[in-house]
Amino acid sequence: MLAVACALPRPSAAAPAVPAGSPALQPLRAGTGTATEYKHGAGIRANVAGTVLISPLRVVLRTTPALPMPGDKAVISFTVSNAGAVALTGVRPVLTFLSGSAYAGPMAGPVPAAGASIPPNGGLTFVWTVTIGGTGEIAVRAYVSATVTGQGAVWAAAERPLAPPGLPRFSASLSPNPLEVTAGQWFDVVVTVSNTGGVRAMQVLPSIPTSSSNLVAFKSGPVPAKPAGLAPGEAARFAFTFSANGSGTVSFSATVAGQADLTPPGLASRAAVTAAEKKERLVAWAQETRASATTWMDRTFNPPKPPPPTERAFMACERADDLAWETDGFATLALSSTHMTEGEHACAVTFSVPGDLTLTGTGAFKPAIRLVWPARALGHPLTPRDWTPFRSFRVDAWNASAGPLALSFSLVDSRGYRYDSLRTLAPASATRLEYSFQDMRESRIDLSRLSVLEFAVDTTALAVRPALILDNLRFELPPPPPPKRRAPSSTVMASSGAGASATVTGTAASPK
Repeated sequence: MLAVACALPRPSAAAPAVPAGSPALQPLRAGTGTATEYKHGAGIRANVAGTVLISPLRVVLRTTPALPMPGDKAVISFTVSNAGAVALTGVRPVLTFLSGSAYAGPMAGPVPAAGASIPPNGGLTFVWTVTIGGTGEIAVRAYVSATVTGQGAVWAAAERPLAPPGLPRFSASLSPNPLEVTAGQWFDVVVTVSNTGGVRAMQVLPSIPTSSSNLVAFKSGPVPAKPAGLAPGEAARFAFTFSANGSGTVSFSATVAGQADLTPPGLASRAAVTAAEKKERLVAWAQETRASATTWMDRTFNPPKPPPPTERAFMACERADDLAWETDGFATLALSSTHMTEGEHACAVTFSVPGDLTLTGTGAFKPAIRLVWPARALGHPLTPRDWTPFRSFRVDAWNASAGPLALSFSLVDSRGYRYDSLRTLAPASATRLEYSFQDMRESRIDLSRLSVLEFAVDTTALAVRPALILDNLRFELPPPPPPKRRAPSSTVMASSGAGASATVTGTAASPK
C-alpha cells in the first residue's frame, strides 16, 4: 500500500497562473517505499510531507474618474491589506497595462515606493497617476508581492478597466430657414446633430419645445420623425415647420436625446458598417428625400392658406409724417434707430421739465403728445376713429431715462367722455403696453367715434428731460369665427309593406 499526503490542487480546479516576478512555489518533497518481503500482497509504505501557505494578502483596485476622456489624469489606487497575525515586509507593487497602452500617456508612481512593511490587520494604498492620451479601451493589472515574517513569500493581483473604448458625444446646431419671415409665411427650423464621439449612438431624435409666444404656430416636425442611429463621425438633419402669425423676434431651443449603442458594431471602427446599417441609412435618406420633395411640391403648387393675422398696424414710426403729433411745444419727436421692435426706426419722444419754463410752475406739469380728429394745422389725423372691430391697443415702449416714468394713456370720444390709464415704466427697460377695450367700454367711452389719442408723462419732480421710445403701435384683432358645421341630410324612401329605409344623399348646413 502506498499512502501519499500532500497539498495538491483538485483535478477539476484550474490552478492560478503565476505572473512573472512572483515568488517561486516550494517544490513537492519526494518519498520512497520498499516492500519488506517478496511475495504476492506484501505491504509497501512511503511517507511524504509538504506545506501550504495561506496568504494574508487582501487587495482592492480602484480607478477615478469613472469615464476619463483624452487629456484627463486618471488616478489608480491599489489598496493592500494584511489579514494575518504577523507583519508583511518587502511589499512591492507593480502596475501593468493589459490593453490600450498606446492610449495612455506618462505614468507616475507608485506612491509610496516599493519596500514598505504592513503590520498585522493593517493596510497600505499605492497610487499611480496616468494621463489619458487618446480614445480607446485601457485595462490595467496591479500585482503585489511581499514576505510573511517567518513564513515565506506571497503575492496577489487584481484587474479592472481604466477607460472605455469611447463615448458618444453630440454636437448640435439650430438654423431657422429663412432667418426673416413675414406674417403668414411658413418657415423651417433645421436641427443638425453630429456624433463627435467614439461609439455609435442610437435613438437620436431632437425636440423643440412648443413656443409660448403667439407670434408663431407649430405645423409639423421633426422630419424625418423616426429616431436615427449615428456612427462616430456621422450627422443627421431634422426639420420642424412653423408659421409666422405676427411681428417680433422669437427664440427657439432644441433638445437632442439619444442612447449609447455598445452592441456590435457599436464598438467597431468607424469604417466597419454592416449591411443592415447601410439599408437603414438608405431607407432614412429615401424617406427624408421624399418628405422634402413632397413639402417643396406642396409649397410650390398647393401652398397652404396663410394663418389669419392677429394684429393690425396703427403706426409703424418709419416715416417723417409719423412724427406729426401735437405737442403744444412741450415735447419733441424724432426717428430713432435704437430699441425698435418693428422695422428700422422708432419714435423717440423727449418731454420738457418745469425748468424749461420761463415762469415758475405752480402745479403738476404733464407734457403730452396727441393725435386728434380732425387734425389741426400740419398734424397727423387720428385714423381710424372707429376702434370697435379690435380687442385691444398695443404699444412697445422703452424708457430711455435714468429713473422711472409715470406714463398716462388717454382716449376721448366726440362727446367728451374720457378713458385714462396710468403705468409706471422701469428705467432703461422695455415694456409692452396693452389697453383692453373691454375695460374702456365700462367707462362709457364711445370707441366708434374717437377724437383724441394722448400719451403724457408727469415731469413735475424731474430736473432732466426724460426720453421715451415708442414703436409698433397696433391693434389686436379678435379670433376668426369657427367654421360652420355641416350635417348630412337624408331622404326617406318607403317601399310597400317593407317599412322605411334612409339613404344619405348629400349635405346641408345645420340650422342657425
